[in-house]
Amino acid sequence: MTLSQNQRDQEGNGTKLPDGFPSAGPVPECELTTAMSSNGTFAVLYQVDDAKKAFADYLKALESAGFDVSDKTEGEMNGNFFGSVSATGKGWNVQVGATSGGDEAMLTLSVEPA
Repeated sequence: MTLSQNQRDQEGNGTKLPDGFPSAGPVPECELTTAMSSNGTFAVLYQVDDAKKAFADYLKALESAGFDVSDKTEGEMNGNFFGSVSATGKGWNVQVGATSGGDEAMLTLSVEPA
């Protein structure tokens, strides 16, 4: 991927939230592994120990921060968890996804202006 001046990404240890990431919403307390931004839209990926718990905790944090949550879907298949939810608040739309499979579990956020 070629990055323009309006696109930035980071991966690996020491990854930080991109400049301009909105402070209006909650930030998961997990290991941030990938962070990208492009033209005011952000995508971040967290490695978590338990996707189901991370998803539930982040959903609760969004609601506590005053975000309206909709389109919640979650389930399990063959022992693997998946969940997704949309949230809107404080001028931002947030898409949250959580998955687990094998030894990996992750929480992803996509954040864009409302």
